[in-house]
Amino acid sequence: MESGKSGVMGSEKNSFAAANLSKYVITGNRGHYVGTLRDPAAGKFETFLLCPGLEISFIRIHTDSWPFPELPDRSDLLIINICLSGRCEVTLSGEQSVILSSAEFSFGPQTAIKDFYYPGGIYEGLEIFLDQSVLARDSGNFLSFSGISLPLLRSRYGCDENLYVSSCPEDVLRAASQIWQLCQSEDIGGIRLFTALLLHAMQNSEIKPANVVYLTHSQVMIAKSAQRDATADLSVRIPAARFAEKFNISESSFLLYFKSVFGETYRKFMQRQRIEQARKLLTHSDIKIGDICRLIGYENQGKFARTFQKWSGSTPLEYRRESRTDSARE
Repeated sequence: MESGKSGVMGSEKNSFAAANLSKYVITGNRGHYVGTLRDPAAGKFETFLLCPGLEISFIRIHTDSWPFPELPDRSDLLIINICLSGRCEVTLSGEQSVILSSAEFSFGPQTAIKDFYYPGGIYEGLEIFLDQSVLARDSGNFLSFSGISLPLLRSRYGCDENLYVSSCPEDVLRAASQIWQLCQSEDIGGIRLFTALLLHAMQNSEIKPANVVYLTHSQVMIAKSAQRDATADLSVRIPAARFAEKFNISESSFLLYFKSVFGETYRKFMQRQRIEQARKLLTHSDIKIGDICRLIGYENQGKFARTFQKWSGSTPLEYRRESRTDSARE
């Protein structure tokens, strides 16, 4: 089945997934479906119905923006978002956001009100959807038999008031990693088992709020805008002070916003972008090393060579020779 219509699973009353999915290409059926954008290279989500009221999605993203699926306003819907790699913006109540990074999770009521943002354009993670009203009506669901109490989970993590954000306890992360591996085999029994183990671990783990930085939407937009402008032409170096002046904020505030969103300092982020572009040009073009140096914003070839070797473990010339040799072998 392929659908561009909204509410592909809306006929299933036991499923919360009566969302507007018209922005996606949907294949599969109500028990297991896959959603992509019109450009499938941008990523996909793969969702399994584990029991009425409980679904899990495997998220693989290769773009920095992903459309919001327009979930219906549901006060009884709880969502666990576990970041396994990359970074993801999570909307809090009001005008605040936090950026989840690898091995962090959020837990609470539905919060997304806009398109999802993935700094860096690469993300892998799990989302577990718990429909409290459906699960409460079915006293024989497998969560109850596994000793999972939704009222206890909701109380422990303060879900009646706000979204809880934390680093994943080791047993929670271990279960999440196992679930991720099971997706490829579509082992629904194994996914159900380890989802119960994950929720059991959350129910019994020590509560440790993460040391996160709360950002307003405008602060996230400042970091996104700066990243876009700074990487548009790597031959041009834009100092942080210029962005601070542009947005009428202090330089220290700009640097804090940027690091909070992208996970590393502005200087290190830009250095990484330049080295990655240099690697591509060394591998896939015959452009002279001196010209590559200027194209990525280095006036001094010796400084470029030292920086490149620090990041890559070899000089630019050695890297080009090695990459060409590897390509010839293939």
